[in-house]
Amino acid sequence: MSDTQMIEWVHLSKAQYFPLPVEPLYDLQVAAMLIPMQVASLRKHLSRHKVRFPARYRKSTGGRRIRLFSATEIRTIRLMVVHSLTPDQVFATYLPSPA
Repeated sequence: MSDTQMIEWVHLSKAQYFPLPVEPLYDLQVAAMLIPMQVASLRKHLSRHKVRFPARYRKSTGGRRIRLFSATEIRTIRLMVVHSLTPDQVFATYLPSPA
């Protein structure tokens, strides 16, 4: 067995977790699955709460824009939808105050 093959094996018991330097971003379809709600319902929810969730896009092939959501935004929307909390309750109770 060569050294390169030995490096590929990782023992899960010795895995170490560290915070990511940048918060992960998800597209609209993945965000809808994580929340959970339909894509059309998520779009309607976002249009009602434009101030709380500003749009963030990246360019795709062909110049199409793809909307991205941070993990914090998905967690906030999930709390609002699943637990029927208002945005103010979510920000006051579960999330740190925006700086």
